[in-house]
Amino acid sequence: AAWVIHAACVEAGGAARAGRPERYRDLAGDLWDVWVRYVK
Repeated sequence: AAWVIHAACVEAGGAARAGRPERYRDLAGDLWDVWVRYVK
């Protein structure tokens, strides 16, 4: 499941470079919360 977080981070980085980071920052944050609470 680590690849999910990695993919979210890669997407967030691409979105940030594209000039629209806020949407993906929220998504990555949500995925990180799920990762920490349920997966680890």
